Amino acid sequence: MLLDAASVRTAGGDPAQSPLTATAADVLSVRVAGTEIAREGHHMKLGDPADLYRALFADHPELRSFR
Repeated sequence: MLLDAASVRTAGGDPAQSPLTATAADVLSVRVAGTEIAREGHHMKLGDPADLYRALFADHPELRSFR
């Protein structure tokens, strides 16, 4: 995982503590076994998570209401 070391949450911190201080917004890239899985908030095969949620809720409107 490649993190943004200059974000408000990670700047000046001990790199060993980055997993404790960073959030999803600080993740620049995720690699598994040498293959890039995600970059800058987008899954390399599935695309933008927001588009996935829109499609899910369009297909399943009952999920929009949490009671």
